Amino acid sequence: MGMERFAFWRRSGTMRPMRGNELVAKADALARRAHRGQRRKNGEPFIDHVRRVAAAVRSPKEKAVALLHDAVEKGRADWKDLFAAGFPPEVVSAVERLTRRPRESYEAFVRRAAAVPLARAVKLADLEDSLDLRRYNQLGPKEWTRLHRHYHAWQGLVRAPQKKRAKVPPRPKAQAKTKASAKAPAKAKAKARR
Repeated sequence: MGMERFAFWRRSGTMRPMRGNELVAKADALARRAHRGQRRKNGEPFIDHVRRVAAAVRSPKEKAVALLHDAVEKGRADWKDLFAAGFPPEVVSAVERLTRRPRESYEAFVRRAAAVPLARAVKLADLEDSLDLRRYNQLGPKEWTRLHRHYHAWQGLVRAPQKKRAKVPPRPKAQAKTKASAKAPAKAKAKARR
């Protein structure tokens, strides 16, 4: 499903790497277009949510993913928009991890997002923003159920160990001489003496 998207990205000729500020500016522009006129349940513009999530993460790639994390699922953007804008594959891949698939359980969705460090950082910030009670006008049973689900997902992400990059194995040390390798030169010397 995701690999054909990257094939399109490579064919589009937009392989020029973006600098941090350019990456964030393009992501913000695309998020503004995707969420134009959209409002959250409390009435605030939807773009405010993705910008708060972007402000809560550190690197330019994390900020770009945060700005785009709801663009495909809840906004009016599609995957071709992301590829046409020339976002790096790791950004598009993280956005894909943060986009819930049809008929996917919420728990499976969060586990899939947590598998990629870039997506994991953004999902944590997204959940923290969603757990802020100041964002709710009223708290009915639906809102409490959603908050409960978000809290357990956040707890799982915080407690789960992060995957670390695989360490490069150390170089093999000079092999110690074994009995067989120690005997070989002795035999050669004995033959030379004869």
